Amino acid sequence: CGNVIFDPRLAEMHFGDWELRPWADIPRPEVEAWVKDVVAYRPGGGESVLQIAERVKAFHDELLQQPHQTVAIICHAGTIRMLLGCQRGLPIVEMARYAAQVRHKIGYGEVVLLDM
Repeated sequence: CGNVIFDPRLAEMHFGDWELRPWADIPRPEVEAWVKDVVAYRPGGGESVLQIAERVKAFHDELLQQPHQTVAIICHAGTIRMLLGCQRGLPIVEMARYAAQVRHKIGYGEVVLLDM
């Protein structure tokens, strides 16, 4: 077993002013603006899906340069979907679009194995 390392590039999306607020409390026009441009919009002034893609891709590329045999990554589903996009070799914008899709939902506590 190796060392436990915290890497902020694997953090969940930062939702700015939306953090910890019930969906019903977020103004509908803001939610609609996010739905309209899910890749570039920064909900609540927080982080865009594109920004997440950039930081997760940087982590992924750095990880591939290391001599690890097996790595366990514990993170949120959005980050997992970003890593799946990296594994598929998608460009950053396509990776962000791929991760924003809901059709590949990852369940709470689900284990996803990636062979990189």
